[in-house]
Amino acid sequence: MKGILLIALISIMMAGCGKRQYFTVDVDNPKFIPNTVFTGSEDLTSPKFKHLIEKYQLDTIFHGETNELKRILLLRHWIKSKIKIEDRRFWRPIPGRRLC
Repeated sequence: MKGILLIALISIMMAGCGKRQYFTVDVDNPKFIPNTVFTGSEDLTSPKFKHLIEKYQLDTIFHGETNELKRILLLRHWIKSKIKIEDRRFWRPIPGRRLC
């Protein structure tokens, strides 16, 4: 019974896959402009980068961690320790909901 249903389903699908006509429609989309701001990469051997590495001790952020998620969390923690980030600037409490 399942075999007959499968064959019927496949034949219906094959019958619908005949040659169909199609047409294209011209639309007035904006012209594609590629990103030209970041055309290359920075030279990490530049003295400016060496100064940043020494100033912020960038080589000590990960402490030899190999787990990618832990590296991201360490970087997140490091950024929050160096830059004051006010996470709740646009946060509004929901009326009637207790916090903790």
